[in-house]
Amino acid sequence: MTMEMTVSEARSRLGDVLDQARLQRQPVFLTRRGKRVGVIASIEQWPGPVEQVATNEQVAQQIAQLRELAASMIAPGIEPLLNPSEFYETRQPRL
Repeated sequence: MTMEMTVSEARSRLGDVLDQARLQRQPVFLTRRGKRVGVIASIEQWPGPVEQVATNEQVAQQIAQLRELAASMIAPGIEPLLNPSEFYETRQPRL
């Protein structure tokens, strides 16, 4: 049996809705003005991989690597006069 409820109803009872989706192993479809706009499902029902969110440090490392790559593409084989990080913002990324 397919379960449907409005977004506002789900918002007011989110914990109950999550428990219902998990225990009954059935998705709960969210509606707005009679049309389906979202779904709440248990993690076991999720069809894709569950990925870990990157830490700020990991994101900063990836940004540094991309900056080095970009600098090497501008003038390959020529040593840059300035540190590539001086061309970009150095603040920590917001997640």
